[in-house]
Amino acid sequence: MEIPTSSLLSVMSSIDESDLLEPRFTRPDRAIPDIICAKFRTNMSEVVSGFDGACYFHGTRTSDPASFKERGIWPLADMVGEIFGQLRDLVQERVTDMDWAGFRERLESGKIDDDGAFLYRLEVDDPLIGGGPYARLVRAMHLSPGSAGSDFLWSPPEIVDDIISALEADTSIAIGSDYLASTQACLVKFRCAAVSTNDVESAMWYLYYRSFGIEPGRNADSGGFDGAGERVPAESVVSVEVLEPDMLPG
Repeated sequence: MEIPTSSLLSVMSSIDESDLLEPRFTRPDRAIPDIICAKFRTNMSEVVSGFDGACYFHGTRTSDPASFKERGIWPLADMVGEIFGQLRDLVQERVTDMDWAGFRERLESGKIDDDGAFLYRLEVDDPLIGGGPYARLVRAMHLSPGSAGSDFLWSPPEIVDDIISALEADTSIAIGSDYLASTQACLVKFRCAAVSTNDVESAMWYLYYRSFGIEPGRNADSGGFDGAGERVPAESVVSVEVLEPDMLPG
């Protein structure tokens, strides 16, 4: 079912906060979607079926933003070797090839006593945890202060941070600031043909929050993309937005 934008915005603006507290909403996280479906005399399955795809936003840091348009977005399993190569370049003058290989062997065999080392092995060994690539439906959630999963904006991505932590614990060499200086935070926008109920509900909640000038809450972030270990092809990438420092949440 196609709902005209003007009609949807009109319904949003008519919703009172007290409407969300009605006893009929046994699941508060579904209040806005339920209200909208009732107003238009439809159901969520019918609404979802009206979409032939959606765009998602993958947040990360990279030294080569243009690479996403050339090769797409890769899951963690395909990126580990490249990540080690990037970090190797940052210690080129301080660590020999043999010492670097030794560090990686100790990291992957559990010989480094460090939280980052433990988390690294957890992510790499368990595809359900590492997996990816991941992306958000609502771009603004990446830039929302305190939003979970947006640490890449001002610190290394989790897997990179874990390796950096293990390196410092093992060798006393700190390269966190070097990594940040050599990379840029960016949002990779791509299109996917699959649209879930959670995606549509997230979009409805986001429109509600924006209609009233409210900072988006977690209900606007329940949708999203999980590549489940498969690459997002280059032809699906729509754009790559490099985030300047003044765009980041304070």
